[in-house]
Amino acid sequence: MSINNNIPKILIAGPNPAWQKTLMFNNFIQGEVNRAHSMREFASGKGINSARAVAAWHQAQSTVLQFAGGENGARLTARLQADDIDNVVIRTAANTRCCTTCLSENGEMTEIIEPAGTPSEEEINCYITKFAELVPQYDGIIICGTAPGNSSQQLYHKMAEVDIMNKPLLVDAPEFASPLLESGKAYALKINISEAQRLTGKGNAGEALATIPELGVPVAGITDGPNPAWLFANGRRWRYTLPELDKVVSPLGSGDTASGIFFSELLRNTPPEEAFKFALAAAQANCLSFFCGHFPIADAAVIYSKITMEEY
Repeated sequence: MSINNNIPKILIAGPNPAWQKTLMFNNFIQGEVNRAHSMREFASGKGINSARAVAAWHQAQSTVLQFAGGENGARLTARLQADDIDNVVIRTAANTRCCTTCLSENGEMTEIIEPAGTPSEEEINCYITKFAELVPQYDGIIICGTAPGNSSQQLYHKMAEVDIMNKPLLVDAPEFASPLLESGKAYALKINISEAQRLTGKGNAGEALATIPELGVPVAGITDGPNPAWLFANGRRWRYTLPELDKVVSPLGSGDTASGIFFSELLRNTPPEEAFKFALAAAQANCLSFFCGHFPIADAAVIYSKITMEEY
């Protein structure tokens, strides 16, 4: 695995962006009429959230490669330009999805995710071609999330066939990770505990964790919201205990934040166990903001000092 010692450049393949609406309620009640007292709108999706976190961390640069189409796609790309988030767009006739998140003051979250249209065969091939063209310009690659509509399986099989020139690859796409993992190209995996259960086929969290080393990925970070997190790295294992936050504004995008920071630090040759601790601190700091991947480094630093880790 070759890593540039200068500021790393990360290519984030996040094919399925979303126009995000976040509604805040005193107490959201399912099945009732709920009136929001505030709303935020912004560009989102796993790739964009990770890129925003990378920018907030100031230790790497990133570019998002994504599909975008229709009115939502136009709104999203305009916002990315205004927010100075570097991105490459493959235009599609299918409209980009809109995601609506309902947040209660107690931190409970309900997500409503619209279906995204499926790109055409030609559009998928354009994405793969552009991905292959961009790879040589970057020090590492993140592949994350789903693909629009019903294209995930096809897109990820094609991406697994691309020569990534021995560049470090982090996978955050558990439902369709198999081709990427089977290709032997993945250096790191970042998923949450429920995703680990689906990926390993183990319904029990403990059994899923025990199976992670068998996936053949040198480094794997597993999160579980505010509960303990785990890291498997080069034959060693760590358990992390997180501090309790005084108030959670929004947990949306915290996993994506962790992926961006984890990989940024890995590319800087930070030991995996420390890189993951930084990632967990940033993910918790993300919970203090409405905007995914946007957090003050000072908050992350305070949280970092309170995270405990033990090798087992």
